[in-house]
Amino acid sequence: GTATISGTLSAVSITSGNATVTFAAGAATHYVVTPTSTSVAAADTTTITAQLKDANGNSVSTSGKTVTWSSTNGGSFASATSVTDANGQAVVVFTVSSTAPTSGTVAATDNTAVTGTSASISVVPGAATKLVITGSSTQTAGGTNAITITAKDGSGNTATGYTGAKNLTFSGANIAPDGTTNPTATDNTATPVNFGTTTAVTFTSGVATSSMKLYKAEAATISVTDGSISAAGADQLSVTVSP
Repeated sequence: GTATISGTLSAVSITSGNATVTFAAGAATHYVVTPTSTSVAAADTTTITAQLKDANGNSVSTSGKTVTWSSTNGGSFASATSVTDANGQAVVVFTVSSTAPTSGTVAATDNTAVTGTSASISVVPGAATKLVITGSSTQTAGGTNAITITAKDGSGNTATGYTGAKNLTFSGANIAPDGTTNPTATDNTATPVNFGTTTAVTFTSGVATSSMKLYKAEAATISVTDGSISAAGADQLSVTVSP
């Protein structure tokens, strides 16, 4: 910035000859490393900016410094290094770890050993992309199988934001040989609901439980869907039902 300097001499004001002084930043001593967000969904991206600063926190406009990036919590950088621009800034896109919940920091270190570290970046679960059913792989026809339904994000983390009552539909088991008794799963009031019928189940932080009854002796592969996301493949529950 600039400042106009004036003063007095022997109690007499100096009114002429004022000088305008331009203040310049000092030598670079560190980087201020800033992510666009400090809470990022697993395997998502945030942009990291490293700004050169002097000891007093003034920005240092030095271009051409090669900055090497590092992280304490995995993830990957779009480029291992970046070069400061005319404003003394280096920028990189950072893909955070796929494991949540975790946290870590990003550091920037240039070719003259000037460095800086970001605030902690939290990696949080992403939106639910699938359902996973777990429970016993064997049961007796007419017996009870306690099952757990877990919502997962695209990285396999429990999607803790998937919460509250969800309308699920179970499938994958057949009606009993008597032709009248359907497989059931309990809803959030512990009432048995037939497979193929909408069943209200309450999730807490991505997890729900239900009590399942299968009546036909068979090898059943149990699936569930909320109409948007489902359990498929290895995320289904294979159950051998014995007589």
